[in-house]
Amino acid sequence: MASIVYAAPYIPPAPEPSPWAGIGMTWTGWDGSIWDLTTRASGLYLRRGVRGLGAPEHERRFSVSPGIPGSRHKGHRIVDREVFWPVRLWHDKSSVGFVQRDGAFWRTMDPDQPGVWTVDVPATGRRYLDCRFDAEEAGSFDLNPVRQGWADYGIRMLADRPLFYGDVRRRTWAEPEEQNFFGGSVGFGPPFIIGSGSNTGTASIDNPGDVPAYPAWTVTGPFTGFTVGVGSDTATLVMTVPGGEAVRLLTDPSVGPRAFRGTLVADETQPDGWAKDDQGSYLITGETDVTHEIEADSVFAPIPAGQARPLNLAVAGMGTVTAEIVPKYRRAW
Repeated sequence: MASIVYAAPYIPPAPEPSPWAGIGMTWTGWDGSIWDLTTRASGLYLRRGVRGLGAPEHERRFSVSPGIPGSRHKGHRIVDREVFWPVRLWHDKSSVGFVQRDGAFWRTMDPDQPGVWTVDVPATGRRYLDCRFDAEEAGSFDLNPVRQGWADYGIRMLADRPLFYGDVRRRTWAEPEEQNFFGGSVGFGPPFIIGSGSNTGTASIDNPGDVPAYPAWTVTGPFTGFTVGVGSDTATLVMTVPGGEAVRLLTDPSVGPRAFRGTLVADETQPDGWAKDDQGSYLITGETDVTHEIEADSVFAPIPAGQARPLNLAVAGMGTVTAEIVPKYRRAW
């Protein structure tokens, strides 16, 4: 006699309380796709056990001498940051939908093409970390994820630039344009002259980050030379650059010092007539390396962590100077 066995229908796991209430996190893949990591409606979220939000590990540099207790501190080096994500991915409509979402997410995990982990805390704002895929932690599937429509993963990533970074801080200055306060009338004694509130003589910029930040400079033409720097540490470049062109000087030791000359991209909708990228930097085409034009006695100094510094700017001509720094942080907030 045949028997019939009734199996209870599969019931997906109940949603967990979010451990990230009040914090926004997203993953921007190398392909430009953006994944919300803290809202379950996206079909993907971070669970408990995330690693990589705190301070990175470092190696201490020191020296010791026989007969002298202890050691002499000589600084430290921050090592690569390890990141671990326990994630749950699901699709409650169909197996096809799950496979498509699962595949799209895993395509963003590439050991050679990093993505960006964004952490948004109301008190401190957005901070970013570039991460590249390292490995999927060994695990097992107790259920068929394609049929059930969900899966838990453990993802290890590596940040070889281990500091979180914030949004670009940017200021632009021009040589002061003198104007007679009394409109050119006579009989009122010596002329009272005022200049631009953003002129090169009053330039300063602050660095809210945890480590020193080196400025990147963009000087737009026309000019025949310029000097830029922090306090008494300055860099000079002598070169005739007409209007519509610019020189970009990078001072961060990780990429420079380097100088490039190129043509500004026109955009009549912008107040100054030049196009900017989504970070607000001038768009320049046809860049030519002019690093050899930097004066040999130039000195490149950073803005100290958590401080503001007056800048030393001079332009021979009518050009403008833009200083940009990217504050860097040890932690996500």
